[in-house]
Amino acid sequence: MEITQKSNHNVLLLSTGDSKQGRFLVKVPPKSRKFAIESLALPPGNTATYIQEIHVPAGIRLQRSRAKPIEDWGRTRGGAEQFEVLIDKLPEECFKEGKLLK
Repeated sequence: MEITQKSNHNVLLLSTGDSKQGRFLVKVPPKSRKFAIESLALPPGNTATYIQEIHVPAGIRLQRSRAKPIEDWGRTRGGAEQFEVLIDKLPEECFKEGKLLK
């Protein structure tokens, strides 16, 4: 389902390192790195070592979905809610400093 952000909102990005990129975001912090990797079917290069808050300004279009398992990547669970940013890139100032995820 496509939605347009009606007000400023903060969501989370899971990444391998402190990142200024990322199109897939989550609202709820995962229980652990392992849970994030499986439930979000993260690509093999994303070890979810960092979690950082992302400011999504009003007017940004997002695609809401549930992660599907990708067996080729060894991700057999999926199911977590995720939001894909529908623009090429969020402005750098939207990204806050990341912290380690256990």
